[in-house]
Amino acid sequence: MRRSPVALATVALALVGVLGVASGAACGGDPQPPPPMTKGGCGMPAYEWLPKEQVGQVVTTRESERSNFTAMTIDVMMAAFGASEFFSPAPYGVRIHHLRYGTQDRGQPVEATGLVSVPWNDGGERERFPVVLFLHGTTGFMGQCAPSYDLDDGLIFPLLLLSSLGYIVVAPDYIGLDADADFAQPPPVKHTYLGLEQTAVGSLDMVRAARALLAAQPDLNADPKDDLVIWGGSQGGHAAFACDLVAPYYAPELKVRANVALVPPTDLLGIGAYALGSVNDATGAFAAALTGFHYWHQGSAGFDTLLTTTDPWNLAATVPEAMYSGCAAEDQFDGLTEVSQVYQPTVIEKGLAGEWDALEPWGCYLRTNSITWTPITRLRDTPTLFVVSQNDKLVYAQAERDDFPRLCAQGYRLQYLECADAEHSDGAIWSLPEQTAWVKERLDGKSIAAADLCVRKDAVRCLGQPEN
Repeated sequence: MRRSPVALATVALALVGVLGVASGAACGGDPQPPPPMTKGGCGMPAYEWLPKEQVGQVVTTRESERSNFTAMTIDVMMAAFGASEFFSPAPYGVRIHHLRYGTQDRGQPVEATGLVSVPWNDGGERERFPVVLFLHGTTGFMGQCAPSYDLDDGLIFPLLLLSSLGYIVVAPDYIGLDADADFAQPPPVKHTYLGLEQTAVGSLDMVRAARALLAAQPDLNADPKDDLVIWGGSQGGHAAFACDLVAPYYAPELKVRANVALVPPTDLLGIGAYALGSVNDATGAFAAALTGFHYWHQGSAGFDTLLTTTDPWNLAATVPEAMYSGCAAEDQFDGLTEVSQVYQPTVIEKGLAGEWDALEPWGCYLRTNSITWTPITRLRDTPTLFVVSQNDKLVYAQAERDDFPRLCAQGYRLQYLECADAEHSDGAIWSLPEQTAWVKERLDGKSIAAADLCVRKDAVRCLGQPEN
């Protein structure tokens, strides 16, 4: 299976971003309301969620200029991506809609954007399809960085692939990545990078809005089944765990049947220690995550307690501004040679020692938004495919390996796959054949085999790895 460097880069953008940062029971229709979820935290003011009737509504919608792909066109595109061996011939063509919808952030109504793609056979009978909630990797922190703003910039491949296989795909931009915003102005709602609650709430409301869109658009010829598959890579892998964790509290009507988490940063404390240990791919992304957490949790500590203030590395001033004024925040870290150019000495010392409790509020932010350490009680046992890239230097592979048994000990039902020789984005791309086959088995009602359930296995050559 051969791919050009351009094709690989395009798929990588959609799946994992560009910054470098027994089958479970059908998971809907809880007979009793769940207990209240631990919301917010880290000293922020208390709030309550808006009721379901006030969120998940369609605000505006339009068909994308890049739409009405025939099955034959998709076959040609799969060939260009080197994916024909596994994904051709395409059973369906695809139509794509931009969607603006209502959601909430910390109990306040906000609007967000994203894309909905549907299987399409012109003139065919109306059909029902399972729904995929597709969660993208890091693209930036404000509206002009939203994947739906420029469909050609990577997201087109997973939309076409999954919908041509027979899935309705819901692809949120995430709250704060408003593709319709006035980019000359600061975003009215800040995107919380790796924010657990904000990401889950906004994404689950888009599933609701997409169902409303399809009900109002009979010409699309597609009805959603109750089955929901959550599927995401890198930042989106964290989001996949977050959505599955929050769904029974926030949207218990959604039946989550399977969860695909590709190179997911589940243990933010472990990745933080790695980011502080040397200048590496995670050093800047970790600072961006903490900055976003600080805004969302409404912290009062100054950024000078986290980041350096000495010129020319006055990152306490430049990083927060750069994150929400363009799509090149990573430029703030160009030329780094020492971790001390980014973080205050106490942060480095305590973080490397694992003494996060001595780094408040920063340690609280990490625990609250980390899948492993969050105070949110897990209520469901969704089967989850956990994919690792062997040579990942962004979502540090060893931190993921170490976290896998912790998650299993908490009750997660995980199947492990590590792609040999893969860098960060490679594992998410090279394992696409395994991912699609695994999801089909879950939707067919098959349990994860006992030999695979919560067993961390050695790295293997994934089926989609190029031959050279």
